[in-house]
Amino acid sequence: MQSSFKNIQWVVQQNLTNQEDLKMLKDSCEKTGVKYQEVFVIPFSDALPSFDTDPVNISAKSRVLVSEPYNIAYEWRLWIVNKKVITASQYRKYFQLNKKPGCPAAVIEFAEARCQEYTPNDIFVMDVCLCGDEYFIVECGCMNSAGFYKGDIERIVKEVTTFFAGC
Repeated sequence: MQSSFKNIQWVVQQNLTNQEDLKMLKDSCEKTGVKYQEVFVIPFSDALPSFDTDPVNISAKSRVLVSEPYNIAYEWRLWIVNKKVITASQYRKYFQLNKKPGCPAAVIEFAEARCQEYTPNDIFVMDVCLCGDEYFIVECGCMNSAGFYKGDIERIVKEVTTFFAGC
């Protein structure tokens, strides 16, 4: 184990990912030389919360925006550390699950340019789509709740661990 990694530990949530990704995540921690703790996360509830009032509050007077549906050709998940894409995976092609490692260079350029404008955190995932001939951000989210698809898990573990070792 690298001495800079001695205070870093990954928490591996065994029931929130598939077994293949779980094994790859644990193997990647071992190969990188970082400790991990395997936990079983207990779901908060099987039911939706109830509210005293209608949280949406839609009425007959509510305004609704209607537009043509977008024809999204491809979607990719990108893992970003310190404004740089460290790995990516295609996960959708014409509305069908289609997992492949990587993404076109233009997608990385688009994502990293958006990161110069704003990032929600130093480490996060960004989903990007191709609609027509333009790229758009679908969403950004925290890494710990994102599916891996065909992202390079070993690279994710190494880059995230190295980032925290340098903090």
